[in-house]
Amino acid sequence: MPTIENIAGIVAGAGSRHIIVEAGRCTEVRHRMAQCGACVETCPEGAITVKDNRITIQPELCIGCGSCASECPTQALRTTQPSTAELIGFVDTVADEVFAHFAEDPEAPEPILEFACEHATPSNAAGRIVVPALPYVDEAVLVHAAACGFEKIALTSCNQARCMKPTLAAVPDILATTRALLQATGSSCAISLRREKPPAEGDEASKANRSRKPAPRTAGAQVNTVSGTTTVGHNEYSRRGMLSDMANQATTIVAETAAAEMREKLGMQEQAPSLRQTLTDGRGNMLKFSMPRSESLLDDLYVLNPEPSGPLNARGFARVEVNAEACRRCAMCVRFCPTGALQGEEAPISFAYSYDAWGAVGAKRDDDAPKGSLTWRMSDCVGCHLCEFTCPLHCLRVNDEVDASGIFELEPIDLLA
Repeated sequence: MPTIENIAGIVAGAGSRHIIVEAGRCTEVRHRMAQCGACVETCPEGAITVKDNRITIQPELCIGCGSCASECPTQALRTTQPSTAELIGFVDTVADEVFAHFAEDPEAPEPILEFACEHATPSNAAGRIVVPALPYVDEAVLVHAAACGFEKIALTSCNQARCMKPTLAAVPDILATTRALLQATGSSCAISLRREKPPAEGDEASKANRSRKPAPRTAGAQVNTVSGTTTVGHNEYSRRGMLSDMANQATTIVAETAAAEMREKLGMQEQAPSLRQTLTDGRGNMLKFSMPRSESLLDDLYVLNPEPSGPLNARGFARVEVNAEACRRCAMCVRFCPTGALQGEEAPISFAYSYDAWGAVGAKRDDDAPKGSLTWRMSDCVGCHLCEFTCPLHCLRVNDEVDASGIFELEPIDLLA
């Protein structure tokens, strides 16, 4: 049965109310040869399809768990209420309160930050942030918590299938990535995943306890933050923000409906933008996108250790390698790169290559002809592999293991040198 949030999304014509879709970022929308499918594979309810250069989320199936957004390498899918940026802000609020109390009482136990799904029972953690589901808490949020000074972080899920399915689908990847990043920086922050035990059959007291609203905080040490608003003193998940949003959207919905009726009466048909319009800037150049989540992650990793070292194999980080002898300098990889990590110019083929009678590229090149250029910047690369899929000669590959010492490298690397 659809939740009230999903019904609101359907009424507003927004698809899933929980997920923002920016199709131009999606590798499979940008190029038909892309082979990502991360969102489709991780969605526990089968609510997502990517076909014919389109991303479709069925609102009646989407439970708003955020698994797809946590897995998407290019942030084509992003969570709302709360977003990653809002969760990072919540962590700052909790850290300020918790460490202020800790400073007043040096003998107090080491503070633990807990992220809990909205159905989990209250705990004694010093700081507690309640989210709709644990996949909302991606590696950017966890690394930020470590950068704020938390040495212990707990992720707590209730035992309900609605929460456990997305937890099992996405959280292992999030934890593996976070732990790899923290290890590269030398951080001692420990992250644990906890699943609440289901109440024993016939245990009415346990069932009643789970259905009871959490009691207000009585001690001054615990700070609780719930998605959509920040509070101190209770753990209750509030839907007032959602109801307020629905009220605010009502005027917009009415206005859009009236405008649509007026266009229909006047014989005006509003045409949806074409795929070309969605993906290009109007001058034939494919759009490039900033990656706020990746930028925030790099900032926090720098706070933890500006000189990380050792091999790093974590999603969101990769190294592009090119066979310079085989590369035709066609710049297809540059054209389709969604982040602008790859930059370069196409070489004039008529001067740089010779052709046989069948039109195949010859091995001999004119050494005096322009060679084209191709550079790559690690700090902008998110490891989406789209450049690898679009290379017509398969002379470019993406290596998922990088040297951690280079993740802050801002200068572009010449791949054809």
